[in-house]
Amino acid sequence: MRTLFNIKIPTSTDKEIRKIKRKHEAPTLHGNKVWDSTLLMMDFLSRYNLSKHESALDIGCGWGVLMTYMQRQGMDVVGIEKDTNVQPFVEAVAKMNKQSLDVFYEDYLDIPNHGWKHPHLITGCDICYWEEHIDNLLNMVKHATGTILIADQGRDTFWKLCKKVNGNIHDMTIKTPKKVHGYVLEIMK
Repeated sequence: MRTLFNIKIPTSTDKEIRKIKRKHEAPTLHGNKVWDSTLLMMDFLSRYNLSKHESALDIGCGWGVLMTYMQRQGMDVVGIEKDTNVQPFVEAVAKMNKQSLDVFYEDYLDIPNHGWKHPHLITGCDICYWEEHIDNLLNMVKHATGTILIADQGRDTFWKLCKKVNGNIHDMTIKTPKKVHGYVLEIMK
C-alpha cells in the first residue's frame, strides 16, 4: 500500500488486491494496476487551482485513485472506464478511502460530442498508447469546453498528440511514493 496526499493507493501485491485477482476475471484493458501517470497527475493537481473546476470527468479511470483524490478536493467527479473487470478494484479503492465513486463502464468514444461540454475538467492518465487514440482524443479536444489534462510517460503516440494540439507540456518527476518521471499535457479552453 502506498499513500499520496492522504489517498491510499493499493499495489498489485496488496492482500485485498490479490484476493480480488483470485476471485474475479482479470482486467482486459491494462487495468491490472495503478499506473505511474496517476501519481504524476495527483502531484500536478496538488499545485493546480482546482477551485475553478466544479466537475471533472476522468477518462480511463482504472481503479479510481485519481477520482478519489479529486473528490477529496471537493470536486464532483465521474469516471469512465471501458473495462468492466476493474469494478472490484474501484470498489476496493473506494472502501479503503471511505469514498463513493461514480464510474460508468463504457467506452469514452460513446460519449456524444455535446457530452464533452459539461465537465469543467477532463483528466486522463496513460490514455494515448495506441495510434487510434490520437484521433479519438483530438475529437474530444475539439468538442470539450473545459480544461483537459493528459498524463503520460512519454510514449511516441503522446508526443504525436502534443504536436496536434495547442497546449502546455509539463515535464515532471516525483520521488514519493516512488520515483516517477513523465509529462502532463494541459489544454486550456
